[in-house]
Amino acid sequence: MSLLISYIRKGLILLSSCYYQTVAPRFSDREVYKIVRCVGRAKRVALRVESVNQLEQVYSYCSQRKFWNVELATDQGAVISVFVKADRISLKRYLIARRISGLGLPVPEYYGSFVSLGCRYGVWSYQHGVCLKSYKDFSDQQLVSVAAALARCNIVAAAAFSTGGIPIGALWGGKICSDLNVVHPQVARRAGLVSFYCQYESLMLSVLNVGENKFVNHNDCKPANVILLDAGGVVITDWDSASIGPLGASLRCFAVLDERRRRLVAESYVSELAKLGVAFDCDSALKVMCIQQVLWALSTGLQLKAPERICQGLDLFGRLFSFENGLTLEGVGKVL
Repeated sequence: MSLLISYIRKGLILLSSCYYQTVAPRFSDREVYKIVRCVGRAKRVALRVESVNQLEQVYSYCSQRKFWNVELATDQGAVISVFVKADRISLKRYLIARRISGLGLPVPEYYGSFVSLGCRYGVWSYQHGVCLKSYKDFSDQQLVSVAAALARCNIVAAAAFSTGGIPIGALWGGKICSDLNVVHPQVARRAGLVSFYCQYESLMLSVLNVGENKFVNHNDCKPANVILLDAGGVVITDWDSASIGPLGASLRCFAVLDERRRRLVAESYVSELAKLGVAFDCDSALKVMCIQQVLWALSTGLQLKAPERICQGLDLFGRLFSFENGLTLEGVGKVL
């Protein structure tokens, strides 16, 4: 751990001289930032407290990446709490976080990124709050808050990418039917669902192309990326997978909820869009939500060669949709 802190220290000193003056102007590039203490670290499902406080905030339950809450001291005596994320993806992915920071959205303020001794780091403002394991553990009011936050981000952030710099198109919006006939016992037992999926794939994809695809979607708004703030409200983190796409695609992770709570999320999302002057209807939001989650599970399952995830996607497809009178969605009706 001492070696790791040494790496972060060197990187943060570099960060203070190269980034703070432009990204976070309240920090002076003439000051030296040094680590006072590493309060906590989260890796996978484990949280190891290094020293001082029992840290209740767990920022990732299933990621391989590591996160630290680090307190820094400046040479002026101030102590600054920051959120440090270390991983091995390209720092170009952090450009999305940089653009949406400072727009008044419910996202962490992005301070900058750097490379130190072969490891890449991103630094954000630290948010005091908690993350829950499942959306099933959220109260109705918390679900409403997350849906409203996503709606604001979808609309307001779009202006920041009018000149590009972000993938365009609904993620997991490509044809995969020909690849689904995987020779695997678990998948083979769901041959009927595979057949129905292939029959309706084009119809489902067309739903993602109705209207304008010009909105910023998070695409990975799982519970681990939602901080329920101690002071109230929510913050949405980890925008690495964001893309320009259709309204409602950010809601895909809510598809696992029951029908009543799915509709609550969709209604809250549509209501917030209306406040921003954007017209959208609840049934359309539900269709995009559920279709994106099915496509995500099937597409990523194929990419990762993970039959368990493919089966989860097929089972969700069978649970949400019926096929007797064309493709219909539970609680909504015909898809198109």
